[in-house]
Amino acid sequence: MYHAPFSNCAMRVRIALAEKQLEWTSHLIDLSKGEQRSKEYLGINPNGVVPTW
Repeated sequence: MYHAPFSNCAMRVRIALAEKQLEWTSHLIDLSKGEQRSKEYLGINPNGVVPTW
């Protein structure tokens, strides 16, 4: 999952994954550097929001 540590939406998804005891791989996105607007990330999620599965 592509996520940001302080993203409220991503936090809710991480909580749900933990409660369901599901395994997932973390890919951190630094929102302060604008990584969600990079060409590579927009190729994964054209809306540029986190989290992205």
